[in-house]
Amino acid sequence: MKTTNTSARERPILFSAPMVRAILNGTKTQTRRLVKLNMAGRVQRGAAKQWHIADPDAVAACPYGQPGDRLWVRETFIASRGYDELPPTKFGNKPLWYVADGEPDKARWWHLSDRRRPAIHMPRWACRIVLEVTGVRVERLQGISDADAGAEGVDRTNTSVAGYARERFRRLWASTGGDWDANPWVWAVEFKRLDTSARRGEG
Repeated sequence: MKTTNTSARERPILFSAPMVRAILNGTKTQTRRLVKLNMAGRVQRGAAKQWHIADPDAVAACPYGQPGDRLWVRETFIASRGYDELPPTKFGNKPLWYVADGEPDKARWWHLSDRRRPAIHMPRWACRIVLEVTGVRVERLQGISDADAGAEGVDRTNTSVAGYARERFRRLWASTGGDWDANPWVWAVEFKRLDTSARRGEG
């Protein structure tokens, strides 16, 4: 379901290094995240509003936003060794290495620490990828189509083989600890990457 958003918001979202690379090369334009149901088996927003999962308006409870909202990507990173004892919020706007970019040139990045900072600890100023939500819907995990599985950023080597991308997505889901066989409800979030080359450091 696509809706009109008159009050766009910005939220953080975590991605692994392989998925960050897929976003950067343009092969990942969707993500699926588990729907959390309340004790009544409904999706809920705040303390008062809740919807049955089959209700078309249930997308209003999506914690990843609505079309027009933005998601700033948190990813694993490395700072200079001089900052090992400091939390990321105390770094200041300093150069960082993003783990998704592979191994750094040691001659140029000699000052990097051996300590990898988990994506959850990335501050907003360090974000280099901002996404705009273009669509949100609720569906069963196993309801994913081959085309949508391809848009999840999986390997597309054999896209001519029916079901190949879907099988690759099944393996990806399992690799993160997800239970494919449980066929849970998921938020299917579509997005596009925004050009933030001149905006890094805002916020």
